[in-house]
Amino acid sequence: NKQPPLTDAEFTARSDTMSKELGRESDRGLVLIAAAVLEENLEMLLRSVMRKGKNLEDDVLKPLFRSDGPLGSFAGKTRICYAMELIDEPTFSDLSIIRSIRNEFAHSYSEASLASPSVRDRIANLQYHELLARLIPAESDIYFEFDREGKNRKRVSEEKRRFILSFVLLSGTLEGAIRDFRKRQDERYGPSA
Repeated sequence: NKQPPLTDAEFTARSDTMSKELGRESDRGLVLIAAAVLEENLEMLLRSVMRKGKNLEDDVLKPLFRSDGPLGSFAGKTRICYAMELIDEPTFSDLSIIRSIRNEFAHSYSEASLASPSVRDRIANLQYHELLARLIPAESDIYFEFDREGKNRKRVSEEKRRFILSFVLLSGTLEGAIRDFRKRQDERYGPSA
C-alpha cells in the first residue's frame, strides 16, 4: 500500500507525475485517477487536524479510514471536511460532482466519456476551472493530449479541459490546506515525518 506524500518534495513529485500522465489517459482513466488523488488529499487533510500520539494510528485512525469505517468513502470524507469547515462550499460542490462522475465511470461497463450529455452537464457546473483557465496560457500542455511517447499532441475537448483544470486547482487547494494544518500539528505534537 503506497504512502501518501508527506513532504513538499513528495507533493511536487506526485504533481509532476500526474501532469505527465493525465493527458495520456482515457476519460475513464482520467476521472478514476483524479478522484483517487482528491480522495487521498481529503484523507490527508482530515489526518492533519486529528490527534497524533502513541498507538493512536493503529487503535483509532486506521479504523476510521478503512473501507468499512465512517471515513472510508470519498463521500464521507467530503462531507465531514465540509461539516468541519475544512473546505468551502465551491470545493464541496466540485468534489461532489467529480465523485458522482467517478461513480458513474467506475460502475459502468459501457464507454465512459466526458462528452456524454449527463456528464457534460455536470462538468458545466464545476466552479474551479474558471479561475485557473484565466491564469494558464491557451497553448499550455494542460490543454492537450499526448501519445505514449509524449511527442504528438492534440487539443483536448472542452469537457476534458474543464475537468482537468478543476482537478488541478482542487488538488492544489487541498494540498495547501494540508501543509498549513500539518505545520500547526507539528508545532503541537512534533514533526510528522
